[in-house]
Amino acid sequence: MKNSSSKNNIFVLLDRHHSRALISTISIITKNNRNKLFPIFIGGEFEHKIFENENKFHEYINFEDFNLSRRESLNTKNFKPNFMFSFFIHLKKLLKNYITINLKNSSLFSIAFQQIIYLRLLKKLQKAKILIRKYNPKLLITLSDREHSDIISVLSKAAKINNVPIILMNLNIYCKENAWDYRQSINKLDTTKNKNLYDKFSLFFLKSCIYKKTLYQEREHLLAHKMFGSLSQNPWWNGNGLSDFIIATNGFDRYKLIENKVKKSKIVTIGNPEYQLIYKNLKNKNNLKKKIINKYQFNPEKKLIIAAVPQWYEQGMVSLDDHLNEIKFYCDSLSNTQENILLSLHPRQIFEDYNHFQKGNMKISKTPLSSIISCGDRFVSGISSTIIWSTLIGIPTVVYDPFKINKNTFIKFKTVKICQTKKGFSENISSFKLNKKSITDDWKFLERHKVMRGDLSSKYNDLLSNFL
Repeated sequence: MKNSSSKNNIFVLLDRHHSRALISTISIITKNNRNKLFPIFIGGEFEHKIFENENKFHEYINFEDFNLSRRESLNTKNFKPNFMFSFFIHLKKLLKNYITINLKNSSLFSIAFQQIIYLRLLKKLQKAKILIRKYNPKLLITLSDREHSDIISVLSKAAKINNVPIILMNLNIYCKENAWDYRQSINKLDTTKNKNLYDKFSLFFLKSCIYKKTLYQEREHLLAHKMFGSLSQNPWWNGNGLSDFIIATNGFDRYKLIENKVKKSKIVTIGNPEYQLIYKNLKNKNNLKKKIINKYQFNPEKKLIIAAVPQWYEQGMVSLDDHLNEIKFYCDSLSNTQENILLSLHPRQIFEDYNHFQKGNMKISKTPLSSIISCGDRFVSGISSTIIWSTLIGIPTVVYDPFKINKNTFIKFKTVKICQTKKGFSENISSFKLNKKSITDDWKFLERHKVMRGDLSSKYNDLLSNFL
C-alpha cells in the first residue's frame, strides 16, 4: 500500500445503498480541484463492484481485504491491549460454542453476543487507525452516521481519535415513519416483548433509540456501539452521530434535520449534482424539448408530461401482482390524457418489464430522469425524492400513492398534489394547476437560490477549504 500523506487525501466511505450518488458528488467536487483533493474510496466487496462500474480514476481500499502486518497489529504505539481486552478475547473463545448451543434466548447469551460485536469493532478499529496513519486524510466524508455498520463506525471513530473532521453528505430523503413501518415485522425490535432481564433492562440505556415502542436496531448491536462510542444520539435520523458537519441538499432537508434534533450550527445547504444539471437544462428548456419531441415523434402541439415509473415492487413494498395492476392503471391514466407521455425508469428497473407500455402517445426515455425532467410541462410520479426536482423547476407535480406510502413527508409543498385514490389521480393529472405564490413559497422553503445557482464544484471547494 502506498503512502499518500503528501497529498490532500480525503477518505470517502461508501455504503450498500447510495454509493452511486456519493461517487457522482465527489467527481463534481474534484472537477474544479483547486484544493488538490485526492479521494480515497473505502468500503467492502459489494461497494467495490459499484465503484468499478461508476469510477475508475481514484483509489479504492477494500476494508474487508485489508490486513495488518503482525508488526502493525501488535504495535504498542497504536494499540496497547489491557487486561479487560485480553480477558474478553479468551472468554469469547471459551464460551462461544457453549452459549450458542445451551443458552440461546438467555441474558447471558445476549451479553456475550454484545461483547462479541464490541470486540469485533475494537479489532477493526486497529485497521482503521493504521489507514489513518498511512494516508493522513484531511477529511472523512460519509453518507451516514446512524447505520452503525462496522466499516463506517470504526473509521469514524478512528477519525475522531485523530482529529480528522467528519463531513456527512445528506444526499437522500428519509422518512422516519416508513422506517418504523418496516421494523414492525421484526419481533426483536419490539420493546414490549422482552424474553429475559437483558432485554428489559437494556432499554434503560437505549431510550434515544426507541420510537413508538420500537428499537432502531437490535439491543446487542446498539449497546455494543454505545460501549464503542459510535452510537448515534438519535439513530432514527441522520446527523446525530459522530459527524462534525452536515451538507444538506436543500432547505427541506435542512428543515427535517433540525426537526430531528440536529444542531443548526452543523448544517450548511449547498445542493447536489442533479440540481446543477436540472438548472442547466432548464435554461435551455425550449431547445431540449424540441429534441425530445423529434426523437420520440411526439405531437408538438401537445404538452409533454414526464412520468417516473413507481418502484413499489422493486423497493420491496408490495407483491409483483399488486405492483403490475397499479402500474397498468397508472400508465392507462397517463395515456388517457392524450398528451405526450415520456416514462422514466429507475436504474434498478428492467426495461423489458415495462417495454409493452410503449405505444401511441407513450414512450420510455433512453436517458436518465435528471436529463429530461426540466423539459416537462408537468411531472407525475410515485412517492420519490425526485418530487424535489420538479418543485425546484416549478411545474405541477401529481403523485400517485395507492399504497399510502406518504407519511406527510411532502405536506409542506404547495406545488405537489398527493393522490391516494384512483379517482383523485385521474382527475388531477391534467387539471392540477399552480399559481405564482405557491411556486414562490416552495422555492423559498427549498432555498432554491442556494441550491440551483452557481458552480457546484466551486461551492464544495469553498466549503472544504475551511478544513484543509
